[in-house]
Amino acid sequence: MSSLIQQIADLYPDHTKIRLGIGEGGIFIKPTIVSTVLGSCVSVTFYCRRKKTGAIFHALLPKIPEAIEAKLFQDRFKYVDSAIKHIIHTLQRRGIEHDQIEVKVFGGSEGAFNGVIRTGASNIMAAYEVLNKHKLQITASDIGGSMGRNLVFVSSTGEVFIKNHKNSLLSGKETTQSKNKYRKVAN
Repeated sequence: MSSLIQQIADLYPDHTKIRLGIGEGGIFIKPTIVSTVLGSCVSVTFYCRRKKTGAIFHALLPKIPEAIEAKLFQDRFKYVDSAIKHIIHTLQRRGIEHDQIEVKVFGGSEGAFNGVIRTGASNIMAAYEVLNKHKLQITASDIGGSMGRNLVFVSSTGEVFIKNHKNSLLSGKETTQSKNKYRKVAN
C-alpha cells in the first residue's frame, strides 16, 4: 500500500482496506477504504448518508453486449451500464431511494490510441446516460484528459481522494499538472 493511501487509511483505522481490479465492484455496508487505478476505465461511486452505505465499481467497457445482458453472469462490473444498473437495483432493495444517493464519476482518460479508439469518452458517456436515465444527479467528477488516476473511496463517508499520474498516457512525459498528493473531491 503506497504511503499516501496509508495516510488516508490511518484516518480510518477501523475500516477494511481493499483494492479493486478491472471488472470488480461492490456495495459496502461495513466501513471500507477502496482503492483503484483508472486509465480509460470508469469508476462511479454511490453513497447514502442515512445508511452510511457506499458502492463503487471499476468498469472496462461502456455497454454490455445484448447477448450477454440476458444471462446472469459474473462480469456485471466489467461494463459501465450493467454495473450502474446492478448497484442501483441493489441499493433500492436495501431501502435506499434515488434522492438519497450521492453519485461521483471518475476516469475515462484517453490513452495511446486517442482518436482511433475512444474508450474513455465512451465509458464517460455511458455512465452519464445511465445515471441520467435513472434520474441520479452527479455531485462531483474528475473525468477525461490524458492522465490516469489513483482513486481512494471511503465507503462510510462518501469521500473520494484522487491523485493524477505524473505521466500522460498519451506522451509518457512529465506534465505540469501532475501532483504527488491526493486531493479530496468535493462532497
